[in-house]
Amino acid sequence: MAFRYQKLILNFRPGCSRFRLLLDTGKAQSAVGAGAVQVANLTSSQSHGNEIQRAKPWPYETRRYNQYWQFIDHTRKRFNDNSKVILVDGNVATGKSEFAEKLATEFDMKYFPDPLDSMIYLSDSGIDYRDLNERLPPGARSLDIATFHMQDVHPTTLKTIGRTQLAIYRHRFLNYVNALEHLLNTGQGVVIERGPWSDLAFADTLRKLGYMTGNGYRYYQQWRDNTICELWKPHLVLYLDAPVSDVRQRINTRGRPSEVKGKVVTDKYLQTVEDAYKKMVLPNYSKYSMVLKYDVADLPDWEIIVEELESLDLDTQTLENEERFQDWMKTREDDWNHYRCLMSSKWQIENLFQMPAPWDAPEMMVSGEDLKEFILLVDSIPDLKFAAGYNPEKANVLLKF
Repeated sequence: MAFRYQKLILNFRPGCSRFRLLLDTGKAQSAVGAGAVQVANLTSSQSHGNEIQRAKPWPYETRRYNQYWQFIDHTRKRFNDNSKVILVDGNVATGKSEFAEKLATEFDMKYFPDPLDSMIYLSDSGIDYRDLNERLPPGARSLDIATFHMQDVHPTTLKTIGRTQLAIYRHRFLNYVNALEHLLNTGQGVVIERGPWSDLAFADTLRKLGYMTGNGYRYYQQWRDNTICELWKPHLVLYLDAPVSDVRQRINTRGRPSEVKGKVVTDKYLQTVEDAYKKMVLPNYSKYSMVLKYDVADLPDWEIIVEELESLDLDTQTLENEERFQDWMKTREDDWNHYRCLMSSKWQIENLFQMPAPWDAPEMMVSGEDLKEFILLVDSIPDLKFAAGYNPEKANVLLKF
């Protein structure tokens, strides 16, 4: 009973939206007094010429944070005004990479680019699975996005695009996990190009245009629902908006052959992606995060964008939307430390993707006959058969731990 009472008191901490119900919003800060949670706005290190001060980071890349270390090293002591998660999202070729990287430099954050789909096919030892395609049956071959856009491979291989989209989602999920791990261990904010939530826009487009079956799409959603619930949502989402005509012009300018000459990236495809963003992705973002839209055809001056971002309150829930920033409103240090442990435990994260086989969507998996040929081929290549560093032809593996 005492524990419940303690949690009740914490839920009505100064600065909480439920507490502000009792106060006039214009006098809220003065009414709660010195104990109030002050709004901590983003601060540009470039505009003000001041380096963002941070405590010594935890060396998570060489010393994994775990249940033992959580009793010694707490999480929030490293946080500052810029300890935030910012997503930069939008349709194809809207300038997300350049915008996100510039934003990260401006606010002294770490930039996490959208993972290239080529990363999906690289083994730990550096072998590209796509190089094995000619030695495999069509149903077991790797299908990258550029090849899919061109539509010039075996029809059976083209039908596996749903499997490719699953792999892309997984990499975007793990990229976001890596960003959270960095923030929680160092206190440095992160800017991420296209998060795992917006991957749904592309899966939905594949379904609507007939490239993915209904059963395959349902399996994708099961994968997504089973994993994405574990992620803390971003504080801020910046959506770079552009009409299809402008996107088409940008695609032609950057000149990727698979987009310019391919059969998939049509105006209809781009419009379907945009519709999915505005009808499905952005409304979901707005429940939990602050969302700003920028028209890439008429972007404000960079100084104006910086000033606008510095004016945002990315800490306080509103009466209209009490779910906003909810993930980041934890009051107990144990909750922060526990989540930091989870984001550092990659084997636990990988277990989230252990799902039953999609028997009603055979295109989403490799058939038994094709899998047998795949395994025989892998076993004939030592660098694929053995984990990285455990190939007995290249290293001593007797004393590995």
